Parts: sequence; C-alpha cells; structure tokens
Amino acid sequence: MRSYIQNIRRDWQQRLQAEMDKQADSKLKAYAAERDFNHLRNNQEQMKQAVSKLQDESEEMSHVLIELKTLQTAMNNRLEMLTARVDGESTSGWVRRNRDGG
Repeated sequence: MRSYIQNIRRDWQQRLQAEMDKQADSKLKAYAAERDFNHLRNNQEQMKQAVSKLQDESEEMSHVLIELKTLQTAMNNRLEMLTARVDGESTSGWVRRNRDGG
C-alpha cells in the first residue's frame, strides 16, 4: 500500500511540475509575443515619421523649384529686354513706331 501511495504521489508531482512548466512556457511565449509586437509597433511609428518628414521635404523642394522657375523666367525676360535694347529695338514698340513714323 505504501508503494502505491508513493507512486500516486510521484505521479501527481510529475503532473504538477508538467503543468507548471507548461504555464511558465505559455507566459514566456506571451511575453515574447508582446515584446515583438511592441518592436513592430515602434518600427511602424518610426517609418511613419520618416515618411511624413520625406513628404514635408518633398513639398519644400517643390516650392523651391517653383521659385527657381519663376526667377528663371524673370531673368529670361530681363535678358530679352537687354538684348532688344542692345539691338536697338524696344520691347514696347515705341522706338519702332517713332522710327517708322507711326
């Protein structure tokens, strides 16, 4: 009878230890999954901020490009006016009208 009780006791101890190991593994896996999820969430937030920054920089570069094109147009217009003066022509046509008697 004594060995039977010892066997039952040993069997219950093994079952208890197996259940405790199972719960510990489960908690460890849950912690690892939560940690991985937090890393993914943080990475996503960092990527979101980087994309937002790139969009802002792109918009800023677009504005700079528009300003440069405006300056280029103004410089081209000024250059045409200066060239016309050197050639003896007026961009307004006033000199030509007076010269032609018009």
